Amino acid sequence: MKELYIAVSGAVAQERRIEVIANNLANINTPGYKKDYSVFQSVLAEHQLSSLSTTSGSLFSQNNNNTGFFENAFVDLVSIRTDFSPGVMEVTGNKTDCSIEGEGFFVVQTSEGTRYTRNGCFTVNSKGELGFGEGRVVLGKSGVSIVPDGAQFDITQNGDVVIDDAVVDTLKVVTFEDRDDLIKVGNAEFALRNPDIREKEAENYSLHQGFVERSNVEPIQEMVEMITVHRAYQAYEKAIRTSDDMTGRLISQAMA
Repeated sequence: MKELYIAVSGAVAQERRIEVIANNLANINTPGYKKDYSVFQSVLAEHQLSSLSTTSGSLFSQNNNNTGFFENAFVDLVSIRTDFSPGVMEVTGNKTDCSIEGEGFFVVQTSEGTRYTRNGCFTVNSKGELGFGEGRVVLGKSGVSIVPDGAQFDITQNGDVVIDDAVVDTLKVVTFEDRDDLIKVGNAEFALRNPDIREKEAENYSLHQGFVERSNVEPIQEMVEMITVHRAYQAYEKAIRTSDDMTGRLISQAMA
């Protein structure tokens, strides 16, 4: 029975890993997307022991002196972390596209609140606002959206939006003391885990108009990882079947 529970925890861990990998692969072509990775540790949490004691009757209550066998045996998901390393910058030639080289995120105003992204595939909406269509506008340092009024505009490396040789605003690029304070909300965008966290103005960056930052997912690396996870899952599955077969034989012998 012990081996069965350990194998099941390992199989569940591999399922979580493959979900993360599959999501990364699905976003290979999403500009500004940052890949995730799973962090596991080998532990026996109290809630796991309690759960197993409930489902297995007196297995643990009658064998408290054997619970040490399980210590550092179960696989437990600690967290799903995000890799914020930069993706490759790709030339698009589109004047509304913009990429960040270095640290920082664009600030986007949405109906759901403030969002942060490295995706610079902007468009100009019907109001002349730079953003991601209606209702999602990029903020400038003035605290309002950039409005180029349908005119041709240039974005300098420090983020100045220039129309007819006049700076109309500067794109807001921010960073955080700890990027783990950010949580993914879809569309290659992040929100703050805690509203009390404060953004700060980024310093070590430059903007490039006519470029976008590609996803930082390496497809070959992810495929290799998926194969590794699949093989590990098969090994755990075999261990579960073996344990189940042994249990069945023991029961048959006991009833004979």
